[in-house]
Order: sequence, then structure tokens, then C-alpha cells
Amino acid sequence: MPMSPGQLERAARLFDAARKGNYAIDEVPAELGLDSLEDAARVAERVVALSGERVVGFLVGATSPEMQSNLGADEPYYAHILESNLCSSPADLVPRSLLTIGLESEVAFTLGADLPARAAPYSADEVADAIRSMHPSVEVVNGHVRDWLEKPIAWVMADNGTDGPLVLGAPVEGWRDIDRPAIPVTLSVNGELVREGRGANALGDPLNVMVWLANRRRREGKGMEAGQVVNTGTTAGIFFAEPGGEALADFGLLGRVSLTF
Repeated sequence: MPMSPGQLERAARLFDAARKGNYAIDEVPAELGLDSLEDAARVAERVVALSGERVVGFLVGATSPEMQSNLGADEPYYAHILESNLCSSPADLVPRSLLTIGLESEVAFTLGADLPARAAPYSADEVADAIRSMHPSVEVVNGHVRDWLEKPIAWVMADNGTDGPLVLGAPVEGWRDIDRPAIPVTLSVNGELVREGRGANALGDPLNVMVWLANRRRREGKGMEAGQVVNTGTTAGIFFAEPGGEALADFGLLGRVSLTF
């Protein structure tokens, strides 16, 4: 049974309070009935509205086999990128504002044209034509549910996908010439290699994630707009770092992203 309007509002305010108060909740009360992914998406939209922030794009999660296994998911999900979370490399983050420092090395895109809602599905060529640039990026996962990897995926989604700062690298406009599935990805923290991966870990090709999102939004009667940024999911798993360090994500020809925390 779908959540009632009252349950939805109480769940959204639970997350909103945790996010604004910078603390983690242990669990979502069972009486709120936050179980389905559909309800989680509705709660997340209300959480975003309560934030009062402008949405500047979308982050897509569970696009790699590893993260789908971790979360018990069989398909991706998406959340919203809030304006205050978008920053450029090199970035200097404030650790006290982060409950977790989960580093995910991801391929991102910036749209150069709208992909409006419509009846017909979008093809890969249409989505590619709407893309202005591709970027290396690091998403800093900041969950407001304690031990979120062990909790229901609906709770993760309701927390706007455990969003945190998104550190965006320099744009590459000639991105079609890059072999996206073969992009080599390494993540080093304090000079030590901690994760390795490749572009194919994001649904086989980061562009596939863009097509998935465009059509998911289309089916929801929504679209995407020029200038919005889309992060396509981790290519090298997740690494939980401690405060007081620095990280470097290297994406080969796509470029590098650096951050301190």
C-alpha cells in the first residue's frame, strides 16, 4: 500500500531534519511504511523541496554490479544534485560537514540541449547529440542513515541517494573520441592506490546511463534541461576515507579530479 500523504510528509521531515542538523538517523520508523522504491522517490522529491535549493542535475546510483549487490538492487536509481553540492576540482571540503566521506570515481556529463518529456523513447544517438561535455568526477557520498549500505535501498533513495559534494573535473567536449568503456580509473588517497576500475562498470558504458535516465525521466513525464550535470555511477566502487587527507582520481585521457578533506 502506498504511503499516505501524512506518512510521506513525516518521512520527508525526518530526513530533512537530519540533513539540516548534520546527524544520522538509526532507522526509519516502521509505521511510516517507507518500503517501496516508488514511495522513496516521492519522499526524496519532498526532501529536495524542503531543502529550498535549486536542482542543477542528477546523480545515478547502482549502475555497477558491485553497488547493485551492495544495495540489493536490480536496476539503477536516480537522485537530484543540489546546487550547494556542485564544486570544481581541485576542491577543499570541510570534513565536519560530512557524516561519511565515501569516495566514488564517476564519469559525468553536462547537457548542451534539453531532453524534454515526450511519448517516444530516446535513442542513444539523440541523447549523445544533447550532450555538451564529459567530465571526470568524484562524488563524496554523505549518508544520513547510519550504516546505510546495510539498510533498505528505499531509505537510501529517500535520503536523496545519500548525496554529498560532487567534485567535477574539467570538461572534455571531444568526448565521442574517447573509448568510454575502456576508460581506466584509479583512486588514490594520501598517495596510496585504493581503488581501480573502468568506464564499463557504469552499465557497460556511461552513455548507457544517460539513455537510461533520459527515458526514466520521460516515462515519469519529466525531462532534463541544458546545463544540467549528470553523474553516472561509480566506476571503481566506493572507498570510505577519514578526515584529514587528500584524494586523486585519474581517468586517463578524460582527466583528473583532486580534493582534500
